[in-house]
Amino acid sequence: MPHDEIMTSREVADYLKLNARTVTQLAASGRLPAMKLGGRWRFKRSFLEKWLEQGLVEGFAHEVGLIETHEASADCTVASLIPDNGIVLPLEPGDAQDVVSQLVNVGVEHQFVTNAPILVDAIMEREETFSTALPSGVALPHPRFRMARVLRQPFIAVGVSPAGIEYGAPDGSLTHIFFLMCLRTDALHLRALARISHMARSDAFIERLKTCDESDTIRQCIIDEEQQIFGN
Repeated sequence: MPHDEIMTSREVADYLKLNARTVTQLAASGRLPAMKLGGRWRFKRSFLEKWLEQGLVEGFAHEVGLIETHEASADCTVASLIPDNGIVLPLEPGDAQDVVSQLVNVGVEHQFVTNAPILVDAIMEREETFSTALPSGVALPHPRFRMARVLRQPFIAVGVSPAGIEYGAPDGSLTHIFFLMCLRTDALHLRALARISHMARSDAFIERLKTCDESDTIRQCIIDEEQQIFGN
């Protein structure tokens, strides 16, 4: 998909894996953020991403189920995308950029990332548009566009701060769990976003992650939660 802020109904349909008519109906009913240009529905990608994140987290979007079924194979689970040594525990205290840099370094160490400064800048630009921190104490940092040009391989890095870090949560609370998503395709990004957001709705799951003192235990918690909810 082109890196264009304004999307057509067809591009949105392809992005969400929905029928184009469904996209038009959602726009006309006001359930999907859209605007009319020249008599045709158009969609701003940044608004669409925010709608997706809110819908995935709060569970108000029926379309989430359709996103989750796309590419539903065992080799693209959240856990499978976390490389060895892909869990940073604990995160060093600092600001938002410090957190992102620590997590991007996971990809650098595995030689998945060819240009760390560009990737960090892209993620921070996305955070400045609106924070990916959720009231549950989880944040989902990711670049606004898929960064295939600086990623040799997609990956997810997990960071845990037992003490919490100020990351711009809407309720002003501290963020403890970070899932950095550096993925090369929209389909994989949406699947990971859907899964992580669903898991983040469980207070018990988040509390387990916060109190884990070993990275292997955190990984197993993620595997167990994914299997319990999604079956793989």
